[in-house]
Amino acid sequence: MGGGIFISYRRDDSRHAAGRLVDRLAQIFPRDQLFMDIDAIEPGLDFEEVINEKLEACDVMLAVIGPNWATSRDESGALRLEDPDDFVRLEIAAALKRDIRVIPVLVDGAKIPRGDGLPDGLRPLVRRNAVSLSHERFGAEAENLARSLAPLLRPSQIASGTDKAVIPQPPPQPSAYHPELAIFPDKTPAQQSQSSESARKEKFRYRFKVAVIILMVSFFVFVAMLTTNNSSWVVIGVLIFYVSLGSLIAIVIYGFKLSRLSK
Repeated sequence: MGGGIFISYRRDDSRHAAGRLVDRLAQIFPRDQLFMDIDAIEPGLDFEEVINEKLEACDVMLAVIGPNWATSRDESGALRLEDPDDFVRLEIAAALKRDIRVIPVLVDGAKIPRGDGLPDGLRPLVRRNAVSLSHERFGAEAENLARSLAPLLRPSQIASGTDKAVIPQPPPQPSAYHPELAIFPDKTPAQQSQSSESARKEKFRYRFKVAVIILMVSFFVFVAMLTTNNSSWVVIGVLIFYVSLGSLIAIVIYGFKLSRLSK
């Protein structure tokens, strides 16, 4: 079995952050794919065997590291990491030994611990690329972490049906139609070419009609101004007429070139 996510953390260091992370992951992955609280081992069972059994069902381990992760001490004042039976030490060392993807998750402003202060079995952890989760942006950063985890899980082991992991995706953008460029994303190249040709012709017809109307209006304005005795108005009328005529000629030339290109 595989496809699970193992969450390793210290209760006195990052319990709340680990709980928030699991709650966020549970919104995307089925609960039975998330493993934590291995310290609740039944009496009489071997620590390492239980941990290895859980790790067999996992493809990824999230090692949640808070500010006191490496300096946490037990009731006697000894460093927990120096205890060979420390659960966190056993979990991470076993995951590294099995070559499981171990991702350090730094919370509450923690930094990755120094390698010279770790037991030999944990020193490879400092070379693993870490992810930071800040208190202010915890939700967004945890969701980004979940997105990065999905490709790491074996698809055949991800639950199916209603339990299938669903990664939130941005809403699809509607297909856009641009008349000038005739962009039809859902059409074949040949159909796109035909659509582009139709758009150009329609654009030409519209411009031609507008130019003809403007030319007719300017002609009547020109004739009306000729009947006046004011030379300034006559000059203005002539300019309007010739500008309109020039625009019409330019559009006709454009239409001629368009017809030749379409052949």
